Amino acid sequence: MAPETVGGYVLTTKFNNAGGGQCQWAFAEKGGQSFFIKRFLQPTFPLPDGPGSAETKERKRAACEVFEKRHRDMMAALGKLSKGGSVIVARDFFRDGAKYYKVTEKVDVSPDVTVSTRPLGDRLLLMAVVAHSLAVLHRARIVHGDLKPANVLLKRTDKGVITAKLIDFDDCGTGHRLYDLA
Repeated sequence: MAPETVGGYVLTTKFNNAGGGQCQWAFAEKGGQSFFIKRFLQPTFPLPDGPGSAETKERKRAACEVFEKRHRDMMAALGKLSKGGSVIVARDFFRDGAKYYKVTEKVDVSPDVTVSTRPLGDRLLLMAVVAHSLAVLHRARIVHGDLKPANVLLKRTDKGVITAKLIDFDDCGTGHRLYDLA
């Protein structure tokens, strides 16, 4: 049996929703590279042969247009900031059937890292990396929207240094109004 393919990405794991909220995720490969692929459970695009009245399908299509624009606009804004750095930006966003998908590079996390037991210098370095990543976002007038430990991946570099990668920008906000609230 051939592995499942979505949007040209060959899945190397099955989709699951561990820690995913309204999404499912899996790992995949394309062109010899490994990726993280997220499947959004909502909204779903109304297919011509799918259930629902013409009015319902039109309402769902309009919601999908807003969803698509928001994700494409955020990808464009983030794409100007980082490629291969500590801000992990989406590389692809597409619809396959009724579902939407977002793809980022796969970050090989270091599961053996407990921040609280690291030496002070290591903890300060990790905080500085995360603070710098947030500063890069804020200079571009982007607010993360879902900053939590699960969205800060820890990775051991080739030199053995622990660094942080900021992920999951689906709930980001942009624009001057976010900064004018203070």
